Amino acid sequence: MKSFVLQLPTILGSLAAMLVAFVSMVSGTSPGTCVAKSAAAFLVFAGFGLVLRFALVEVVDAATGLSAGAEHGDGSVGLDVIVPGSSVADLLGSATDSSDK
Repeated sequence: MKSFVLQLPTILGSLAAMLVAFVSMVSGTSPGTCVAKSAAAFLVFAGFGLVLRFALVEVVDAATGLSAGAEHGDGSVGLDVIVPGSSVADLLGSATDSSDK
């Protein structure tokens, strides 16, 4: 589900551009106008997809119990989260300490 949500702007933009291009070509518009309309449709619906993606990522993360600052059960922070102000030596020391266990 999350991979689909992350691709939502591209999917919505592409579908809208293809639909507008098809309708424009069937109605007999010039190729330049068709391209301009398709590009505008892609931009509008990709922007709409971005807004939906941010809203749905929040919902998916809340449903699965994940958060951006998630910690492990023992209180250690994962590799994807680095606390501001921590030095490289502290980070390397904590990585070697956890591997020695």
